[in-house]
Amino acid sequence: MTVILLGGLLAAFDVYTIADHIFFFGLNPEKVNIVDLIRDRFGLVTFVFVLFGAINDSILATLSFMTATSRTVFAMASTGLLPEKLGRLQGSKPTNAVLLTILLYAGVTLISLFSLVTAFEAFIVISSVALLANLFIHLAADSSLFKISLKRARKRRVEISLAIGGALFTIYDLVASIIATSYSIVYVFFAWIIIGFLIAEVEDMASQDENEIEDKHRR
Repeated sequence: MTVILLGGLLAAFDVYTIADHIFFFGLNPEKVNIVDLIRDRFGLVTFVFVLFGAINDSILATLSFMTATSRTVFAMASTGLLPEKLGRLQGSKPTNAVLLTILLYAGVTLISLFSLVTAFEAFIVISSVALLANLFIHLAADSSLFKISLKRARKRRVEISLAIGGALFTIYDLVASIIATSYSIVYVFFAWIIIGFLIAEVEDMASQDENEIEDKHRR
């Protein structure tokens, strides 16, 4: 947790500094080459530190997302939503879920690099979809926190306020991000959300049918 917080803080200062410099001098963000800007205006030493921060944060972000994905796959397999083999532990580690996660990430990366024109364009597309999905997950988490906190509303006023504030800010950020993102990326995001809801609905209907069958057998 300390490594993630320090790495994120370092990256946040980098992004804030660059954005402040661009707006202070009235530069056009769409025409600015960030790498050349840092190297030419701040010198080689600053450029090295910024590169270190960018590489550090990218590695931390990738590892955290891969860890979260593998644990999500493991949890879904443990509840029967994915094949049982993905929910097995080898020692104390979900090895099968981790291997599947590595294959998925490698597949998405290679397909993006070969199907799009440049590596930078692939990065923009993947990061934009990931950003929208991340905001959607944050909104779901805020809604869940609000629902849970309502059970003891008097004792959990702080949690309720945090959930409402987080949800409002996330909605604003999500809408602003959708407006600023190309239509094709937004279509991919919404298609992914719709597919997820359909799968969840089918799973819920299947589980209800199984429960009804079990109840009939018991009777």
